[in-house]
Amino acid sequence: MSESTLNKQITECVCRIYESMKDDVEASVEYIAGRVICELDPHAISPMTVRHSAIMNIRHVTRHVMRKQTRSVEALDTSTEDMFGAALQVRYPCERDSQLVYVKREHMTIEERQQNSQALRAEAKAKLAHADALDAETAYLVAMGHLRQTELAEAA
Repeated sequence: MSESTLNKQITECVCRIYESMKDDVEASVEYIAGRVICELDPHAISPMTVRHSAIMNIRHVTRHVMRKQTRSVEALDTSTEDMFGAALQVRYPCERDSQLVYVKREHMTIEERQQNSQALRAEAKAKLAHADALDAETAYLVAMGHLRQTELAEAA
């Protein structure tokens, strides 16, 4: 079985379990990863290091699925969702009872919303700084003659 087929199988399993939790206020990455590993290795016959590595990967896939999950335009049904829903995730990461869980927006506290907003702004600021540094290095390399303008045009 190819790696892409295996990744697709894991992602589909995560999506199926996550979808079954769509009405839950909170969704735990660890819980979903645990359910997936139980389906993939129901008799727990994998060596612990392999199982641990698989769980870490499944958690990564689960976080990716949860971040990418947004409501479709057709699913929007209230005036606030008409204004904001299409651009927002269904759930955001929040720490509750010392555990990271993904909470539906409508059940987040003001503090949780502000923490997520601040995290998104910090991430955006870091990415802009990265882009500025790459642009500055490119300009420097062009000025030094290490890159030619024609190479830039060909790459685009």
